[in-house]
Amino acid sequence: LLAWLFLHSLRIAATQQICNVEVGYTFTQARDLRCTEIISVCSSGTLQCGLYSDPGDSGDMVLPDLTKITNGNVRVGFDSNIKTVELPALTAISRNLEVNGNTNAGTVTSFKAPMLSEVGGELRFVQNFHLANIELPELFVTGERLQIQCTKDQECPLERVDLPKLTEIGGLVEVAQNPNLKIFTAPNLLKIVDRIAENPTAYLEITDNPKLKCFKTGLDLIQEALLATNNPNMTCLQFSSSIAIGGNLDISGNAINDCDINSGIPFFPACIQNSITCPDPDCGDSPPPVTITGDPHFHGGNDDRFDFAGTNNTVYALLSAARLAFNARFRAVTFVMGGTCKKCTKKTVHGSFIKAAYFNALAANGKTVRVEYLADKPSRAQLKISEAASLVFETTERELTVSVKKPDTIDDKIDDITVSLTRKHSREAVITVRNAEWELQAASRYLGWAEQNGDQKRLDVSIVPLKDVARSEVAPHGLIGQTFDGDGVAIDGAIDDYSPAVVYTKAMGEGAIEGIAGDYEIAADDPYSPAFKFSRFAATKAAARDTAKLSGVHRVVGKNVPMMATTQGDDQAIELAWWACGDGSAPCLRFVEASCKCIMEVSWKHHGGVEQVPWKYRNATARIQPRLVMEMSWKCHGSVMEESWKCRGSVVAVSWQCRGGVVEVSWKC
Repeated sequence: LLAWLFLHSLRIAATQQICNVEVGYTFTQARDLRCTEIISVCSSGTLQCGLYSDPGDSGDMVLPDLTKITNGNVRVGFDSNIKTVELPALTAISRNLEVNGNTNAGTVTSFKAPMLSEVGGELRFVQNFHLANIELPELFVTGERLQIQCTKDQECPLERVDLPKLTEIGGLVEVAQNPNLKIFTAPNLLKIVDRIAENPTAYLEITDNPKLKCFKTGLDLIQEALLATNNPNMTCLQFSSSIAIGGNLDISGNAINDCDINSGIPFFPACIQNSITCPDPDCGDSPPPVTITGDPHFHGGNDDRFDFAGTNNTVYALLSAARLAFNARFRAVTFVMGGTCKKCTKKTVHGSFIKAAYFNALAANGKTVRVEYLADKPSRAQLKISEAASLVFETTERELTVSVKKPDTIDDKIDDITVSLTRKHSREAVITVRNAEWELQAASRYLGWAEQNGDQKRLDVSIVPLKDVARSEVAPHGLIGQTFDGDGVAIDGAIDDYSPAVVYTKAMGEGAIEGIAGDYEIAADDPYSPAFKFSRFAATKAAARDTAKLSGVHRVVGKNVPMMATTQGDDQAIELAWWACGDGSAPCLRFVEASCKCIMEVSWKHHGGVEQVPWKYRNATARIQPRLVMEMSWKCHGSVMEESWKCRGSVVAVSWQCRGGVVEVSWKC
């Protein structure tokens, strides 16, 4: 038997092969040759370079051995008679994946590549009249455009597209003329950025999809325009709450209620993200996870804004809820921002980052689950489980590990507590702890300008309630947990000044948190401990904080704001700005004072206690000005103050102070 198995393995090995070819192979040829890899030597413009279809290919086409396309494409196109395509082992395509022009009856009804993680060029599904299924569950990056397009007057049965691990697209995204498409989800998609082209084409276009209801992503950067038009059933257009859009914005012809594109966050109408119909129940999950990123700038559950530097090497309580504690260790870090292009200035920031996360959860069966996750050891998580009746703190310890580079996931379930460690790609891994009420995450990511900052890592934290926790018997607390109070009022606290060339962060949440920073410190000898002044871990009843006692600026945002809490780091925010204005030829994004400034008009309006800040360009093609000054005019209409700002050459420093609820603005030139 052993001899037979040995000979059989040799026979299999002999039939599989790496296929070197001048141009490419058809699907039938590659299948019959049992190619494990196709290596082409043709130029990038050759359509038949790599793996391609021709009229001789037909039926269900499965290539079980193929793992990689080097220097070539995968192309299923015109005149193909293939019914379905399945590439179960394929992990990477160096150039394009194109499924295009399959119009004959019964052709290309399904495309499956369950292990494909990287497409170096374009990803296009275009003019496929009978395509009903696309499965790309592991895809995490495409180097160029993503296009999902059919035509208005054909069957085109495709109803949904799910790309759960996709994180970045290096060009335009076009979802257009899909008559039956209802849902598009890419919850981990963060950026649409063309990092190479001199004249980038990195925009998002969602047009003429008559049944499209939900478009869900985690986008925090669209380098150029957002065009979402003529989707009459679309109620939910969902991005990160801190998204930056570098170009034009058009969201006409959709079903997003009462949405004024001149409202809310600069360049981005908050009513899209926070409309009464978003998230829509038909779209499935709650809004994309909200992160605590970078040099910590907190963004609370009611859109609260404040900074928190922390004391070096100190653990603080981020979230305290019934049977659950989430703590984090803050470390002082000096890092740089900018300086990577001729027109970008450079800053040195003496700030801080979250470097370790500690989870403490009490399971329904009485077991205590503790998890430690370190920014500098992203592929490992330490899991400790103690028995319910143990008089001495006896624990069972084990380590969760994933790949250091390739996408990978491992799960561990202890009664109603789930712990998952996921490697998204070579530069990011994330730990998730979930119970019936909360989903908590800590993601290890590189600092912005990684090479200049010695490839240092930080933890970005996500806190998502899975039910209406504000109505629970035990209202949550902690530095950011307290913002889930459900009152529809944002409390803005102390914010650090990042205008100097050398920045020292010092804000500690003053005005936005109950008590003082020291009230949230965790004992140095037990970073998992749930004990601090406002602990809710063992409580059976606890009210939400009394926001009337907080001295920060109160903003009415309404109760339809998705309940989530974030912080945003300047190392990340300025990196986004660099991609938009680094070459001096494109408009700035918002909040880009650290790297460049642009000609813009800013008008402020105050409506019923809610500030609305629409921004627009005076000259959208103006070159970036390194030094500008703002000229401000004020108009008073009844009790509403309107301010308009205009840029004039020179430089400006702006400081804000709040006295008795009135904001004072001083200018220095």
